[in-house]
Amino acid sequence: MTPLAEPAATQANRHASSANTALRSTRAWPHAALPILLVFSIALVLLLPIRAPWWYIVDSDGAYLGSATNLMLGKPTLMMDHPALSLQQLLSYSLFADYKLHAASSGVSLSGYADSLFLDLDRGVPVVRIWSVVFLLFGVAAAF
Repeated sequence: MTPLAEPAATQANRHASSANTALRSTRAWPHAALPILLVFSIALVLLLPIRAPWWYIVDSDGAYLGSATNLMLGKPTLMMDHPALSLQQLLSYSLFADYKLHAASSGVSLSGYADSLFLDLDRGVPVVRIWSVVFLLFGVAAAF
């Protein structure tokens, strides 16, 4: 006895069904890749020396921190390039919030707080590097 051939409509339905399944699975890959990339990014961040001295990583941490402190005091900045200006503004707001949370309650003036930052840049570097980590993770997520 020979098997009966499937009708053409049934074959077409099977082919369409398998094509839809393949299409759904290819659309799922980017969504599956995002958590994987975020886990690897967080692992990379955990390896970074966040609390290392400001001179440890050859970057503009010290310049951005000094300029952000000037902006916090209402003084002008000399770094007007991109992304320096936006980072300096963000850092000045963050440093001012840190001043309000910690230093203001101990009676230290804003200029005294700024002077202490200038004398010990290592105190402000975690703020700079935390924002760097936030931007890194946001960039990875925004890529999707």
